[in-house]
Amino acid sequence: MEKNAVITDQKEKRENTQDYWNNSAPGYSETIKKELERDEKAIWTEIIMENAPEIPEGGRLKILDIGCGPGFFSIIMAKQGHDVTGVDVTPNMLEEARANAAAQGVSPEFRQMDSHEPDFADNTFDLIISRNVTWTLYAPEKAYAEWKRILKPGGRLLLFDGNWYIHMFDKESYDRLFADVRKYREEHGDIPLRSTIFQFEDYWRELPMIGRKRPLWDVSAFWQLGFGDIVADEDLTERLAEKQTSSIYASTPMFMIRGTKLTEEEEIKKDINTLFDGQSPLFGLELDGLLDSGDDSYYKKCIKPLLPESGGKLLDGGCGAGLISAFAAKDGFDVTGVDIANRMIDEYGHTMEKHGIKAEGVTGDMECLSFDDETFDAVVLKDVLWCCTEPGKALDECVRVLKPGGRLIIADSNRYLHLHNKDKDEYVKKWRPVSEATNRVLYGVDDRRAAVIDKIADKLPLSSENRPDWDRDYLKQKNLVLDEVVFVDESATQPEGFVACFVK
Repeated sequence: MEKNAVITDQKEKRENTQDYWNNSAPGYSETIKKELERDEKAIWTEIIMENAPEIPEGGRLKILDIGCGPGFFSIIMAKQGHDVTGVDVTPNMLEEARANAAAQGVSPEFRQMDSHEPDFADNTFDLIISRNVTWTLYAPEKAYAEWKRILKPGGRLLLFDGNWYIHMFDKESYDRLFADVRKYREEHGDIPLRSTIFQFEDYWRELPMIGRKRPLWDVSAFWQLGFGDIVADEDLTERLAEKQTSSIYASTPMFMIRGTKLTEEEEIKKDINTLFDGQSPLFGLELDGLLDSGDDSYYKKCIKPLLPESGGKLLDGGCGAGLISAFAAKDGFDVTGVDIANRMIDEYGHTMEKHGIKAEGVTGDMECLSFDDETFDAVVLKDVLWCCTEPGKALDECVRVLKPGGRLIIADSNRYLHLHNKDKDEYVKKWRPVSEATNRVLYGVDDRRAAVIDKIADKLPLSSENRPDWDRDYLKQKNLVLDEVVFVDESATQPEGFVACFVK
């Protein structure tokens, strides 16, 4: 479809939405007035504040009520003292919202605006809320992306909606809906005029959300957009006090979906965590094979000669399934492994138990370790610093938990340095066939399994640093002395790397 045609189509859908909901504004406003008089306002206030971000200094959140309708959410949040803006594409809804707010003695700002194109700067709001809006969107993915854009990092998107008209695609829901309508009619002798859920309307055909199973769809959309801390509650029925039409809408319970906008660094860590969670079975399989065969050649050649001869406590940082941990524990060290990926730690525990090896695995971030100062005699970082968002902070933590005289061993390689020099094409030509022929994931060679990190490689600080020179220069500032550097020979399945040992 050509650009002009897309614009015309969107304009037509926007106008259809305005026409449809303009006519509904007075009826919805009457419902809002009743809700403001009943227990709903306290219950909704409680639910929203339970899921809001931490209130900043000064005690006021900057809140956007998107698709505000007659202003219910805007009013109850303004009553809590927050800085509230309500937007709606429908003029009549906004007129009702202003009147309702004035009657309640509050004055949130109301603006006419298309929910798909909010006219606000990036990183404006602490919290975006909406109720029974997203099912009406003609481009929901676009709207969600825009809502994320105008959230501050750490801000939250909090949506309430229902699987409206799902009965058109599910016989069980269809039968249950009409049973609920009949029950209501028998109990009350009438059916509320506003209740049109059981009546087919042509307007529904325009709405892409109709027929999508929610909130599963929303969880997926939030995940694809990079939200963190995604929470879904599929049924808020028990908490809400909507009595008047409860039997009619019982088959379509209200749900909640919440997502938090991460910082760029948090998004990177989330992607890295998810990637290595998915690779954990391969790491475990590789270690299983080495332990079954007794092949400890890498450990004996590259790691053991650099460890304290007297043994002691060893931290395996970014431990994966436990390649260093397993052989160091068999060698008499008291080993703790830490990894940011939960599934890696699960694989670590399974592998150690399977092979009768005593070593503890804990989930943790190398940039913020939970151990006391001067706990370990040795810290080993194998293939971990390269994917740290703040490698300096990770090294600071390693130095902190290392005893005086302890050894810090860094085994790594320049994974993305080839992207910054003239050897890029030769590197890819050499290593891409290896990645295609083995289970080993290689980076920067167009291996689809590494595409997640390849995309963010330029945001990883060490991608453009020549190592181990960078490591040496950084640790020299921390008064650690470079003891030895070994460059690992190339093999059939691993680009050239290095092992460097530093003494505190």
